[in-house]
Amino acid sequence: MNCSYWTIAGGFALSLAFSATALAQSTPKGGDPAAAKLQNPVASSPESVEKGKAIFMKKCVMCHGPKADGTPQIMIEGGVSPANLTETAYIYGTADGQIFSNIKNGILPNLNMPTWDGQIPDADIWNLVNFLRTVRQPG
Repeated sequence: MNCSYWTIAGGFALSLAFSATALAQSTPKGGDPAAAKLQNPVASSPESVEKGKAIFMKKCVMCHGPKADGTPQIMIEGGVSPANLTETAYIYGTADGQIFSNIKNGILPNLNMPTWDGQIPDADIWNLVNFLRTVRQPG
């Protein structure tokens, strides 16, 4: 058997393993209570907010839109609308730790929000959380 067969088989096995994990877990509406207890270790400062905005404009704007209002610049597969991040409360949690967890781990099981784990360092996810606080409507 050639190398491409093993590449395809390995990719398929990895997809199955990930799907099983995703099905076993689910991001609860209202947010994960354990994640809500996470404290943001990055102080909200103009520098942190600016770093978070830069990350948003690079990684998030394609789905959430330049105003973070859920107006995507691309068509979302499956007809799922991205979250309007300017709203007072988010469906999957509004606490800093919940937002951090949702960005890092994605929204499971369907990955309506993809995982950014390993693609955005934790400190930068916290900067992104600080930025998102500035675009939300007051509660």
